[in-house]
Amino acid sequence: MEGIDFSNANLSGTSMEQSCLDRANLARAILRKTRLHMTSFKFADMSSTNLREAILDNTDLRGANLISANINGIDLSGAIFCNTILPDGTSRNDHYSLGQF
Repeated sequence: MEGIDFSNANLSGTSMEQSCLDRANLARAILRKTRLHMTSFKFADMSSTNLREAILDNTDLRGANLISANINGIDLSGAIFCNTILPDGTSRNDHYSLGQF
């Protein structure tokens, strides 16, 4: 599903585990409580996306844009960050292993 446009979509509570969402447009999408285990989001636009309580463990977020995204309570255990733009506009370049934001 590389490059797919899910902007403004409501995908709450769905499961898209082990998907390839590289370069996807997820801006302003609602992914609350969505299971995204081992999903690839390389260079995806996730700005202003609602990811509250989503499961993103072992995901690849290299180059993803998370500006203004709601990441409260999400599980990012083992996620890969490399040039990932976080909700506050800062960039992260490492593995996040503490579990939840």
